[in-house]
This record gives sequence, C-alpha cells and structure tokens, in this order.
Amino acid sequence: MYGNSYSPEHQPLFYVRGYPVRIASLLVILHCVALMVQAIVGSSSFLELSFRDAGAGQGYLLPEFWKWGTWFLANPPRFWFLIDMAMLWVFGRELENVMGRKFLARLYLAMIALPAVMALCALLLGIGDEVSLSGPSSIHFSIFMAVAFLHPDAPSFFGVKLKFLAGALISIFCLQYLYLRNGFAAAVLLSSTALTYFIMRRWGLTPRFERVTEAISAAMPRRLTPKQKALPYTPKVRPKPEISPDPAPVAKIDAILEKISRAGIDSLDEWERRELERASKELKRLDQ
Repeated sequence: MYGNSYSPEHQPLFYVRGYPVRIASLLVILHCVALMVQAIVGSSSFLELSFRDAGAGQGYLLPEFWKWGTWFLANPPRFWFLIDMAMLWVFGRELENVMGRKFLARLYLAMIALPAVMALCALLLGIGDEVSLSGPSSIHFSIFMAVAFLHPDAPSFFGVKLKFLAGALISIFCLQYLYLRNGFAAAVLLSSTALTYFIMRRWGLTPRFERVTEAISAAMPRRLTPKQKALPYTPKVRPKPEISPDPAPVAKIDAILEKISRAGIDSLDEWERRELERASKELKRLDQ
C-alpha cells in the first residue's frame, strides 16, 4: 500500500522554478481554466450533463456526446469552487504522495466514469425524472474518502478523527438527498464511496471494517445440523490494552521514517509524531 517515496511514482512530474508540480496541481489548473472559460462564455451548459425524463433523453447519446466526459468541469464561479479545489489540493496531494501518482490518476478517472455510466444506464432504462451531472464535488469527496480510508485515526478539524468526519458527511449528504428526493445523487455518492474503497483494497489497503463484520457475524444465529448440539457459551477473554497493546502498523511507521529522511523531523504533523512516539515506546517495552 505504501510505496517508496523515492520511486518515480511518488516524485513530482516536473519542477517549475524549483516548485514541484504534481497531478493534483495540474488538475487544479485544469479546473481553474475551465472556470475562466465558463465565466467568459457566461454559461456552463456546454459542459454539464443534465436531462429531464430519462426515458425521452435519447438525444444525449450522440449530438452532445462530449458531455459524458466534460461534466466534471462544469463548475460556474461560486464559493463551493474554492472548497472543491481545497479538497483536491490538500487530499489529492496527500493521496498522491502516499499511494503514488498512478493511483491518483486511476482513481480520478474511475470517479469520472462511474457517474457517467450510471447516468447512461438511467437514460437507457428510463429511470428517474431528472438526471444531472455537473461539477467535481462527488469526485473530490471520493478523494477525501480515500484519505479517510488511508488515515482513519488522523485528526482533522477540532481534533475529530477523519473516520468520524467522513461518516458524518456521508450521513448529512444522504439526508440532504433524501429531503430533495434526489435518488440518483445519493446512488452516485454511495457507489463512488464503495468503488473508492474497493480500488484501495485492490491496491493493498488493509481492511477497515473488521469490527463491523465481526459484530454482524456474532449477531447472526448459527445454523445447526440435526446431529450437532449447541455448544455451551464461553465468554471471550480479551487481553487488557496495557498487557498486549496493538502495535502501530509497520507500514505507517516506514512511511513516517521515509518522510523524516526526505524532509526532516520538523515536517511531521501532530498525528505522525504521536504514531512515532507510540512505536518508540512499544519497542522499548519489548526490549525490557
């Protein structure tokens, strides 16, 4: 999952006057250029994909075929554009730095293709009264979710862990779409999140929902054959945290050490310093 920081995949594409330029930086520039073009033209309709009455929207298959690949650039000048670019700049660079630029490029393309495929299916099947794709918000939210899957315990705003912030945002968005009766947007949100997790698992991410699956498995009744008898209940004895604490993942510590060798110990954030300190205490305890 964590690649070598010195490999070409984790290095900038090129430098401009000593400033590193990455894929996330180029995507921000692309969106800014598209924003200026839309401001000059005075419309974003030539980029966004939107049609009413999916059963009668067959004209969108050929006459305006480019909209299936340009809908994510349809972002007229507004305040939310700054939030979208901030999410892409902060979380996109972090994802590219840890997972590599090839991963970020594939994830971004997948998040462009998935809503377009879902819109095409809605169009061909005549599902829904209105289907609309406009702006990169869903794509950049998927990038944020990827970082939340990568660093679930990292602190965010006011010290809230990323995994709790991600869960709260998904819940709020689902309730918003339920209030607006926008089933297509809710389906895109949940499908994009699920696909992001699937891609990261294929890339080497360790499972993030072991406790949930264990709780579901424990709650499910066990089916017994006629020859089997129910075993007496034996309570599970779990070791205390101070006796056998969970060690920090080796991969995370390696990534932190690589960051120190590359940019110095002052480049570490608060969460990374705590992880390094916890690993150091664990090693000292094992040496005793």
